Amino acid sequence: MAKAAPARTVAADIMGEVRRRQGHARDILRTSNRMEDLSAADRALASRLVLGCIGALGLVDATLGSHLRRPKDLEPRVRDALRISCFELLFLETPTPVAVSEGVELVRGIRHKAAGLANAVLRKVATTDRASRLEALQRLEEGGSETEDDLETLALVSGYPAWLLSRVCAERG
Repeated sequence: MAKAAPARTVAADIMGEVRRRQGHARDILRTSNRMEDLSAADRALASRLVLGCIGALGLVDATLGSHLRRPKDLEPRVRDALRISCFELLFLETPTPVAVSEGVELVRGIRHKAAGLANAVLRKVATTDRASRLEALQRLEEGGSETEDDLETLALVSGYPAWLLSRVCAERG
């Protein structure tokens, strides 16, 4: 049986620590002994996964919630692992089969019985949400007028909330 890559395992553990301590991800990343055990490339990936996931948490949670019957009933550690994998599917260029497989193994390492749920949810994210985000990215690259739809598209592409992007656009003119 395969195991999740060390960078992803450490990222999920750090996400859990951020949640439990209600701390700042950067501080926890900086002081985590688990990060010291990783290679430079794995430290970079773990940092990218944690910081990116925290930055896009609203979109990641909404995406996961759209594919779960009772998202609030999800065990917190399983939710952390799904968040990491969902972020990777949406925002990183990891091949879909790799991201789904790693996500399933990450969840399996936490709660063996939840691996099937992780597989189903991550495949839905990969087939529907990842494709929607790529289409939105293409629309933005083609340009267009600044409308409310553009803010929603920008929110989908960036992972930042539409209200924040609206304020930034208003400030920048």
